[in-house]
Amino acid sequence: MNITRFQQLLDAYGTREKNWPEEEREAALALLRSDAECVSLMQHYRSLDEQLDDYVTRTPPGLGQKILNQLPVPLIDQIIGWLIPDVSSQIWRPAIAGSLPLILGMIIGASTMGSFLDDTGTENNWDEEIYLFALDDTSLMGSVDE
Repeated sequence: MNITRFQQLLDAYGTREKNWPEEEREAALALLRSDAECVSLMQHYRSLDEQLDDYVTRTPPGLGQKILNQLPVPLIDQIIGWLIPDVSSQIWRPAIAGSLPLILGMIIGASTMGSFLDDTGTENNWDEEIYLFALDDTSLMGSVDE
């Protein structure tokens, strides 16, 4: 260990020996005990460490939120924000509550649409099922005319 390396240690890790690399700690402490120039360097860096420890940053209130507001918003977040506005907005709750029975009915209707059987036990084709849902008897008219 030489004085140059000792100064590099102080520059990089400060005056606290516990922060120095373990493999160089003993050699640096031995040099510190034997060299007066190292002692004066250590005192100089110790005063710098104390000044840095006492330094307190002062940030204006709301600075963090200003920085976050300047970040670009991802497209998916913009879409979700447009579809579902702020939670404090109470207009969406009744709309969502009113649409749930409609959605549930559509799901149930779609899942049972193919399960209607006619009198013979065979499954009806889609045209007959659509006429049944529309309550339209025009499909029977064609068979009556013949």
